[in-house]
Amino acid sequence: MEDRPLSNTTGAVLDPVFSLRRRVRIPPNQTVRCSFSTIVARSREEAMQLADKYHDPSTFERELRLAWTKAQVEMSHLKIDAEEAHLFQRLAARIIYSDPSLRPRPHVLALNTKAQSSLWAYGISGDLPILVARIDKAEDLPIVRKIVRGHEYLHYKGLNIDLVILNDNPTTYLQSLQENWKQ
Repeated sequence: MEDRPLSNTTGAVLDPVFSLRRRVRIPPNQTVRCSFSTIVARSREEAMQLADKYHDPSTFERELRLAWTKAQVEMSHLKIDAEEAHLFQRLAARIIYSDPSLRPRPHVLALNTKAQSSLWAYGISGDLPILVARIDKAEDLPIVRKIVRGHEYLHYKGLNIDLVILNDNPTTYLQSLQENWKQ
C-alpha cells in the first residue's frame, strides 16, 4: 500500500486491528521464508527473552513438533480423538465467552435466593465458571462420560471450570443411575 507510514494510532474502532509492516525484497527465482510470532508475557524483559528465543524459525518448528506430540499424548491418555478435542475446544469457547444460550432464563436465575457461599458445602467455590449437566435416565450416561472427559481435557489445557452433574432420577433403593455410572 503506497509508501506511507502506518498511522501509529490507537482508539475505539468498529474493526480493531493490530498491524505491522515489514518490507521484504525477494530476488528473481528465489524463495524467502518469513515468520511472524505474537508473544504474551508478564513483563517487557520476559517478552524480550521470548522474542530472542523464538527469533530463529527452527526454534518455532521444534516447539510446534513438541506441542503436537504433547497434544497426541494427552488425547491418547484421555482416550479422545481429534473430533472430540475440537468439540471440547468449541465448548471452551462458549464457556469463556459466556454464550447466553447456555445460561438459564432470567426468571430461573431470579429463583435463586442463596449466596455464592451456599455452593461451598458442595465443594464448588463459585469463583470458576460452572458447567452443569442434568441427567435422569441411563441413556444420558454416555454424554455425561464424554463431558467428564472434556472437563479433564480442558483442565489439561489450563481452563479450570467446576463440573456439576445433577442426577434428577427419582431416589429409590435401586439407585439405577449410580450403579450404571460405575460400569
